[in-house]
Amino acid sequence: MTENAKASAQPRRKNIRWGVLTPTIVLSVLVAVYAVYWWTVAGEIKTRIETAALDNGRIETKWKELGVYGFPYRFTSSFTAPEVAAPRTPEQWRWQADEFSASFLPYDFNHVIFDVEGEQRLSFRDVTQKGAPRRDWRIKADAAWSSYVAEKGTPFGRLAIDVKKLDAKRETGDDTLTADRLQLHTRPAPLTIEGGAAPLMPGTPKPATAIDLALQGDNMVLPARLTPPALGNTAKLVILQARLRNVPATRAASPVEFARDWMAAGGTLAVSDLKVKWGPLDMDASGEVTLDEQGRPAGRLDAQIADYEGLVSALVKAGRIPQKNEKMALAGLGLISQFQGNKSGRVRVPVVMSKGKLYLGPVPVARLDPVY
Repeated sequence: MTENAKASAQPRRKNIRWGVLTPTIVLSVLVAVYAVYWWTVAGEIKTRIETAALDNGRIETKWKELGVYGFPYRFTSSFTAPEVAAPRTPEQWRWQADEFSASFLPYDFNHVIFDVEGEQRLSFRDVTQKGAPRRDWRIKADAAWSSYVAEKGTPFGRLAIDVKKLDAKRETGDDTLTADRLQLHTRPAPLTIEGGAAPLMPGTPKPATAIDLALQGDNMVLPARLTPPALGNTAKLVILQARLRNVPATRAASPVEFARDWMAAGGTLAVSDLKVKWGPLDMDASGEVTLDEQGRPAGRLDAQIADYEGLVSALVKAGRIPQKNEKMALAGLGLISQFQGNKSGRVRVPVVMSKGKLYLGPVPVARLDPVY
């Protein structure tokens, strides 16, 4: 009886552990769906890059190799030997690099990070010179990257550029440009529409906007032709915080064309803080600058200058102040400082840009060339 019961007993069926298996299946499906999404988008990115027309075709691009990688965390478009050129602009500029990449996250297509590796080549026509001679530069840097965030309702979003250990040389001539670090930050001004966000009537052209910018350069060695003789070619520190007003809604591929459109819109640069430590010049300033009809800087800054004795001595050596007037200039600035009640040794003087000349108080200290 016992043996028959044992023989007829059915084997126990094992229960499927759905509590463990279900999450695994769901996760596998999600991973498969995301992989399909990633490779589909990567293919679309590559296609759009290859068929893109920049600035209505005025910007030409080419490269040796293009790849999209970064799965699963990001999309990175990598270019080998990229070249970007705008031959139909006044400058006819061309930029080349060894390696260039653009990266963004799968869930945020408005924020892109650019990275440049290896040597860069920049070529352009110098429209500020007669005959527009061509300038060819070779550029190296320990690090060169930028970040751009697009914002709705503005012609330009937030941009950050950071370059470390810049070393640039002209292929012909002795011009060099070096810097320990260069930084540029821009963003739409809090009140995007100058004068307030007034409602627009249908068909009304979009008004000009304002862009806040911050620029800093550390230990810069500038080309001799761009430096005032009294200051020398080494600028220890330059910091600028300003607002670019009346920026037109333009996508010009040319700095010259942008400057012309900006001037036509009544553009001005409102400088809230300018700090300069350049040779004998130690200055803090604020004011407003624009461009005159010939494209030269024009305007006025209210400045505070330290060590005016050393600055006057440098101006005398550079021939900007006659030696016979040195004592008179020192005495005058000393009296101004005393009248202002400034015991720190700093003196307040206007810095005026007018008719192609830069004036420190009544003294012309430098020539101002056209920007375009």
